[in-house]
Amino acid sequence: MARGFAPAIGQGRFSLIHVEDLARALLALALSPAGTGATLEVDDGREGGVSHAEFARLAGAALGRPPRV
Repeated sequence: MARGFAPAIGQGRFSLIHVEDLARALLALALSPAGTGATLEVDDGREGGVSHAEFARLAGAALGRPPRV
């Protein structure tokens, strides 16, 4: 990214979540009987997640330097 290039290999997708939001969710589950024995997936609410290429573009926009992906 520093040189304006971001390799985006593969079709993987992922979710972004702020650490404070994750901590709040974990605490709420720990204090609630609803979390007992449950398997839950905490995510950012974006359907399908973010691709590596999308993330590179988002990071580039935040840095004011759009990358070649």
